[in-house]
Amino acid sequence: MNSKTHPQIDWILIENQIGLNEVRIARDFIKWAEEINCIPPNDFTQRFINGEPIQYILGIGFFHKYYFKLNTATLIPRPETEELVELISSENKNLNDLKVLDIGTGSGCIPITLLLENPSWTAVGVDIQQGAVRCAYDNSVEHNIEIKVKFEVLDILKEIPMYDANIWVSNPPYIPNTEFSIIDDKVKNFEPKIALFVEDALIFYKRIIKLFLNNSHAKQLWFECHQNFVEETAKIALELNLDTKKIGDCSGNLRFLLIKK
Repeated sequence: MNSKTHPQIDWILIENQIGLNEVRIARDFIKWAEEINCIPPNDFTQRFINGEPIQYILGIGFFHKYYFKLNTATLIPRPETEELVELISSENKNLNDLKVLDIGTGSGCIPITLLLENPSWTAVGVDIQQGAVRCAYDNSVEHNIEIKVKFEVLDILKEIPMYDANIWVSNPPYIPNTEFSIIDDKVKNFEPKIALFVEDALIFYKRIIKLFLNNSHAKQLWFECHQNFVEETAKIALELNLDTKKIGDCSGNLRFLLIKK
């Protein structure tokens, strides 16, 4: 890719401002994005130099082997969350007609990917942000599965999800506010804070575990967790006589929990 391919992008200025490695990352990402007809905007150069993640500049991210539209109400999908999806599919690979509830769905990447990988399943995704719900619905249309999944606005800390889902999954906000200063600028300056930071790192886990316990249809609950709070979250479930399995990520850090009745 040369300057003639995207004359609106000043690659030399980007290299001078933030380095050759960032140029390489951007060019590779744009090359992938062009395969789905996603073209960089005219203000790409300055936004990228200012530190805005390329996923937000282009409005798209990649997750598992699929692409997802993103907006300012959605997090950028992480590789660790890809692992969570793979764990759920592996655990239930021989089961058909399951229903998934994704709490804090964001772009919808978790339920949509699970349905693409498990065609007989259906899903519901809920999120407190209307912008996230709209984005998730758009992604379901993009992947032609909108009849199998629905997305709704719901405040999980105040409302009760009334769905007959067998599998619950959540990657909730779990970064304590006290860690704000050590978080990468690209994250804290551009990604939605409401989806990342909390005063109490366990508040969502406590609430969701209680709701899961009281829902007769729910059989499995999957969490992605802050690695420093996996043990405490597991303890909450164990005290309620729920079966709990702690699972590490590809970096060797405890990251996930599987809770069963």
